[in-house]
Amino acid sequence: MKKENTSGTSYKGVSIFIILILFALCLGIFAFLQFSDFAAVKSFDRSETADNGTAAPLETASADSQLQSSAGAPLPPAGAVGGQTVNTGVSPYVIPQYPVSPQRVTLTEGFYYEPVDGNTELMDRIRNLSYQESINTKISFDKLSYVRVKYINFQDQEAEGELICSKLIAQDLTEIFYDLYQARYQIESVRLVDDFGGDDTASMNANNTSAFNYRLTTGTTNTISEHSWGYCIDINPLYNPYVASSDGVTVVAPAAGAPYVDRTQDFPHKIDENDLCYQLFTKHGFTWGGNWNSVKDYQHFQKNTEQIPQ
Repeated sequence: MKKENTSGTSYKGVSIFIILILFALCLGIFAFLQFSDFAAVKSFDRSETADNGTAAPLETASADSQLQSSAGAPLPPAGAVGGQTVNTGVSPYVIPQYPVSPQRVTLTEGFYYEPVDGNTELMDRIRNLSYQESINTKISFDKLSYVRVKYINFQDQEAEGELICSKLIAQDLTEIFYDLYQARYQIESVRLVDDFGGDDTASMNANNTSAFNYRLTTGTTNTISEHSWGYCIDINPLYNPYVASSDGVTVVAPAAGAPYVDRTQDFPHKIDENDLCYQLFTKHGFTWGGNWNSVKDYQHFQKNTEQIPQ
């Protein structure tokens, strides 16, 4: 009986099996490369969208987690477009350039004040933030001034800042900030509280110096703050916190300012009676919150209405 030779058949089967494996591998590699290219394109599209600011969501963080600079400065987006970019020491910030008001009063280059009323772009910028139109029955736009100043930031660099205040203290603030600038007194940030969503806590956590903000007094539920009238200003608030005690509990605002509650300690940017900031504000008739009895507000300077010529 003739014995069949099956070796050829076996070799053919093995060959076909190997070819199928190689073919499957090629398909896998091709699919992987296609997927990689697709992922790369999608990643590029996402970054482009984020840069354009049209679709990428803004990441938010708690006040405590926002401490990023030596003085706890977060990086909130600027509240206006157009203008020039300056280094505030907090983040690159676009200073808005508004049309010159016929009522603008210029002390010297970079230091001036003018009415808020009539500046449509500025009015829209602060409406429903620092200017609470729905509940504000006392303060109208024509009682407020926009103040532009220069200052020296914590990197010892010249920067440009802006404030809104009562028109009755606009000249005071312009002159005081000019003297601070001349003395190279350091302030970390001078931005409208509107750039922080009108949130005083966020502004303080950023060690931001600000004035007008229609809000309640810290620690109360029904008392309108003097900031609502635009008669006062908070300077470098992180290093000069608000401190109050109630039922044995100490309240510090901002909370990140707790290391600076003990005023017997020496540290940079501390306001006390030997500080130039204190001396200039009191010279202009302001009172200092650090001299209050029931609470201490070391950041706060206020001009009482009876001291203001109407």
